[in-house]
Amino acid sequence: MRAVTVRLSQAILVAAAATWSVAAQQAAPAQVTAEDLRDGLKNPTRWLTYGGNYANQRHSPLTQITPANVNRLVAQWQFQTDTLGKFEAAPLVLDGVIYVTGPLDTG
Repeated sequence: MRAVTVRLSQAILVAAAATWSVAAQQAAPAQVTAEDLRDGLKNPTRWLTYGGNYANQRHSPLTQITPANVNRLVAQWQFQTDTLGKFEAAPLVLDGVIYVTGPLDTG
């Protein structure tokens, strides 16, 4: 009887975790307000406009990369689009998600 209870509990936990995972993936995207855009890079983990802010300097205030450590940078991931052409627009970053447009994005 105890083994059945343990297995049932495990199955319920797995089902709950799977449901939570699907719900998290389907959550509504974060909303960007006019204030968020006006604040620009006050939150440097969000890059919400082409130039980073309305000054359009395209400079990040993050300080993790320095002249002393830049030679140790290595790629952590890559994304293949299977599309020929250049990516000429700056990516936008919102809450850990990178948004990019490609050469065939027509709106």
